[in-house]
Amino acid sequence: MSTPSATSKPSDRLRLIAAFAAVWFLWGSSFVATKIMVGELPPILSVSFRCASAGFILLVIGSWQGHTWPKDWLQWRHVVVMAVLAIVQSTTLNVLAAKHVASNELALLNASAAFWIVLFGAFGLHGTRLGKRAWGSIALGFGGVAMLLLPRGDEHESPMLWMLVVLLACVSWALATAYFRNTRPRTNPLMFNALQLGCGGLVLLPIGLLAGESPHFHWTATGVASLGFLTICSSCIGYSAFTYLMTRVSPAQLSTYAYVNPLVATLMGWWLLNEALAPAQWIGGIVILASVAVINLPAHSTKSRNPA
Repeated sequence: MSTPSATSKPSDRLRLIAAFAAVWFLWGSSFVATKIMVGELPPILSVSFRCASAGFILLVIGSWQGHTWPKDWLQWRHVVVMAVLAIVQSTTLNVLAAKHVASNELALLNASAAFWIVLFGAFGLHGTRLGKRAWGSIALGFGGVAMLLLPRGDEHESPMLWMLVVLLACVSWALATAYFRNTRPRTNPLMFNALQLGCGGLVLLPIGLLAGESPHFHWTATGVASLGFLTICSSCIGYSAFTYLMTRVSPAQLSTYAYVNPLVATLMGWWLLNEALAPAQWIGGIVILASVAVINLPAHSTKSRNPA
């Protein structure tokens, strides 16, 4: 498994840097864009349109580049599993919660995905054993999550139920990451991502219609702009970058997005939405980010089960 420092070709190092930058900054901005979008458009149909459109765009690009569709059931099963875990469950739950949770809190809670990614990354064929420091960091990080969940007692307090929904979305995302890393689908990553997004978007369409969202779907300039940003930047570019990184860096390196995204989201939420965090939330967020940073420090006790 390659790392940025171990990659021999300069072109490979540049691809890794570009992929990390896309995941860090485009996904960091997506929390504010999502908060704006759900204020204008119904959430489930918005995710359906966003993912189906992004999947179609990537499918056209992949076909133009000569990539083929999966040729056996096993590869299609990988696509379906990833679509359910990463799109139908994780992305949709996050978007539903965005109507009730501030974008900066949404981003900080999503940082907990780093702990689940590292935890689930310890299992499977390509698992990475965890040392005492990693376990301690995971425990510390969940302490930070608990502080974020503490009641603030003000009119802008996010409902506990929806904050727990965000945590459930993080678990689903980490399961998708672990599944992809261990199965290593043979389908070209670009084509795989296109089909994953497309399948997830198509599954969500009847769900959104049955939920009665269609009468509330009214196009507005703000809604179109936020949906367009999420479709191109978050889904097309961000998902493709994350898929690229999943099989090229360690779980610890992959989870670095979890402490860059909240910083970007907090700054943008303050700038665009006038959002602020209570002192307990600031402390909890700092604890989460510090624990994720500690997880990513090199440790001799962490050994791969498959060093090759």
